[in-house]
Amino acid sequence: MNIVSNWNRREQRIEFLVFLFSLLSPLLSLPSLMKHKKTFLLTILFLGAIVLGCEKKPQTLSGSGNVSGVVQFRDKPVANVLVKFANSDGVEHTATTDENGHFEMASVSAGPYMVGLTPSNPRDLPPVYGNPPDSGLVFTVVRGNNSADFNLK
Repeated sequence: MNIVSNWNRREQRIEFLVFLFSLLSPLLSLPSLMKHKKTFLLTILFLGAIVLGCEKKPQTLSGSGNVSGVVQFRDKPVANVLVKFANSDGVEHTATTDENGHFEMASVSAGPYMVGLTPSNPRDLPPVYGNPPDSGLVFTVVRGNNSADFNLK
């Protein structure tokens, strides 16, 4: 049973407590612990409450962020590239790179995005990068300032 890697699953924590109690319950029959039985059981209950209460809460992304970055192909900046961030809800944010390959987007909703890069000159980038779902490029926007550099090979 791999408790550490699945610690955020409630079932795993309950299994761990049952396993721990099954190991410790024979100790209750020891004469030296009989007079401390109540304290022992309260300690087990207290530890159980701590273990069950340590559920990892999923991180929620809220707010918006500003995204800036550079698009490069084979270590050279690419000008006039349409940079498209598309999320699973169909929301899209776009910007165009300048002569240095730099782009900026303001007030992008926080969350994960698929990224598409479409150059004005089709010879500047391989076409696979143009369609966000197919490009293999992803970026997660967080609240505040974000740097999204794409150095393509």
